[in-house]
Amino acid sequence: MKPIMKSAISLPYARKILRAALALAALTLVTVLIWKKDAMTQAIDRRLHADLPRFTELPAFDPYRKSFTCRHEAAVNPVPSDQAQALFEEAVALSDWGIPRKERDFAKIAALYRQAMALGHWKAQFNLAGLYLEGDGVPFDPDEAVRLTEDLMRQGVPAAWFNMGNYYMSGVGPLQPSATVAYAFWQRAADMGSLHAQAELGKALDALIDEPPRHYNNRPIGREMLECAFAQGSGDAAFELGMSYRTDVPHADDLADKQAIFLKALQRFHEGVKFGSQRCAGSLSALFGLGKLEIGQPIDPAREDRYHAISDYLWHHPDTRLPNLDRVLPLPPADLPPWDGEVESLIDAAKPVRVTPSLPKASAELQRTRAHVPEGYAIAPYEGPTLPFAAVDHRYGQSFLVRAPQDGYYQPLHASAMRPAQKLFRLPERLRHLQDDTYERRDRDLLAQTPPLFYREGETLSLASSGLLPQAFGFPENARGHSSVYWRFVGTARPVRPLTDHLARAGLVQAIAQATDQCCVDGQVCPTSGIWQPEVTNAEHPLAKVFNGTLAGESWRRQAFVLAGEPLPSLGEQLAPVLAEAERAQLQVQWRLMVACERACRAGFAPDSSRPGGA
Repeated sequence: MKPIMKSAISLPYARKILRAALALAALTLVTVLIWKKDAMTQAIDRRLHADLPRFTELPAFDPYRKSFTCRHEAAVNPVPSDQAQALFEEAVALSDWGIPRKERDFAKIAALYRQAMALGHWKAQFNLAGLYLEGDGVPFDPDEAVRLTEDLMRQGVPAAWFNMGNYYMSGVGPLQPSATVAYAFWQRAADMGSLHAQAELGKALDALIDEPPRHYNNRPIGREMLECAFAQGSGDAAFELGMSYRTDVPHADDLADKQAIFLKALQRFHEGVKFGSQRCAGSLSALFGLGKLEIGQPIDPAREDRYHAISDYLWHHPDTRLPNLDRVLPLPPADLPPWDGEVESLIDAAKPVRVTPSLPKASAELQRTRAHVPEGYAIAPYEGPTLPFAAVDHRYGQSFLVRAPQDGYYQPLHASAMRPAQKLFRLPERLRHLQDDTYERRDRDLLAQTPPLFYREGETLSLASSGLLPQAFGFPENARGHSSVYWRFVGTARPVRPLTDHLARAGLVQAIAQATDQCCVDGQVCPTSGIWQPEVTNAEHPLAKVFNGTLAGESWRRQAFVLAGEPLPSLGEQLAPVLAEAERAQLQVQWRLMVACERACRAGFAPDSSRPGGA
């Protein structure tokens, strides 16, 4: 009889395994029950609070869509004031990655974002939501982050819709994780103009194979999305496009096609470095280090070293932008200027320049008129009701010119100019018949150019006393002729302090006292070597509010270093993907010489003082 063998597992050890298995099963059950409870709670919330943007019913993500319309998010975002932008930039400077995390004053950063948000700065509100997610400078509160994001969604900010997709992807706060919902929000954001959503989805669709949920073979639409984001200044899109065009090179039919596609890849990477992309700089360093001998691209150690130095710098300073990179590191076949070997020399010479904000100056032309605003003062906007009121008061069968109800500046408005925008009053019958009259059109045009006029309380609001209008304008001191004019109180003059350029203090831009008066039209041959900046000259164009302005404008991000004799860039071509045909046809751009400077890179920012505009 064979002896009974001992069990391989002792009884006490088996009990331990059993207890562990039961504990794991219990934990799994609790997790499932909690998940089901959260899902049920969210379903109830969706029914009870269907008006919340987080519960917006959206079409399902379509990775194989056949069309995409490129839109510019900056054209629909609220435009901040310079004051709000200064507060925002101060917070950004304090958040610089170059400052060790433990030394960053997150409480002050949050306070600055909150102040800028109160002045209508959407990016400040966006970043404040991020602080609530991390608990930096504010209590950890995902619900508040979602609430702030939803408020931006109601304002039509495309980036907020993209962020809500991120929240669903990660399951932030009360939201259940759902890739399906996340992609639906990203799709909506991309169609609204979010450059981040366009770059994210463009990367997913610009794939050679189908590997859902991350890769879809829809390259035509993927490329359109990436090019749209690239036109808006996305460094991520520039990197993805550069990589994508590189993969196309081997599939080209002949050498000329291979070279053209490879050049397109280099150009996307190069522009991405200007947008601050560390990955683009690293890719160019590798490309010039290895060369592409089969298409005639030799190894270029000098460019390899410069791109490597910039890549390393951008890794530690991701907020840096280098729009004037061509000054120190142009693409071949251009020759490289000298370099002293210090990375700061490359960075400083390639940084944008910006005019230091100054106190408002009094206009000599307006000094003897009612439109005069004293030097160092600005009109503080009136925050109360601003309904226009008639210039003429009709009583007892007679007409009287009205008097200013308080000290301050009043904007004259023409009735026919106001009526289409707001139906606040009904025009007299005789004016309705004459609204296309030549004289009325002339009067309307003149009034549209008239700045706010100062009147003391009790003074008669009479255009004849403005000191601005020509004698032939036809507004006598009596009430005759004033029946078509309405006035709006716009505010009082208050002393102002010059805004601080916090990006200049942080070394992210180079401060200059003033730009030159030299201007050229879009695409014209450059008469002077230096840094040029685009300006949208037709104020009615949607992009005028986006690009023009001292601090809040985007023009400084689109600067370019151009040598004398070379054509200036075409802003219209750069923005072609984001402009409708009619908008592109109406776009009028001039380039202003900010600083005249030689090409050679020196240590630090070294404008040529012998040229106009040299600092």
